[in-house]
Amino acid sequence: MTSYAGRGRSALVLAGVLGSVHAAFSLYWGVGGEWLVETLGRRMVDAFAGWEWLLLPIGAVKLVAAWVPLAAARAGWPARRLSRGVCWLGAAVLLVWGGLNTVVGNLVLAGVIVP
Repeated sequence: MTSYAGRGRSALVLAGVLGSVHAAFSLYWGVGGEWLVETLGRRMVDAFAGWEWLLLPIGAVKLVAAWVPLAAARAGWPARRLSRGVCWLGAAVLLVWGGLNTVVGNLVLAGVIVP
C-alpha cells in the first residue's frame, strides 16, 4: 500500500465518521429529539413542525453517502473518476451552502441584517 492510499483511506474514514455525526442529528431530530434544534432557527423549526419525520429518510441518505465512497474505494469502483467528481461537486455545494449560512448568521448576530 502506498503512502497516498493510506492517507486517502484515512481521509475517507474521517469523512465517513463526520458524515455519520451529521446524519445522526437529522435522524435524532427526525424521531423528535430537541437537543440543539434551536440552532436551525425558530423560523425553520416552526415551518417544519409536524414534518420532522421527513428527516428520517434524509438522515438515512446522508449516512449512506458518508460511507459509500470508502466502500467504493475498497471494492475497486470502476467509475472512479466519475464518482470522485460527484463527491467533489457535493463537497463544493456543501461548503458554499454552509459558508453562506455562516456569513448570513454572523451578519444577523452583528445586527447588519435584521430578520
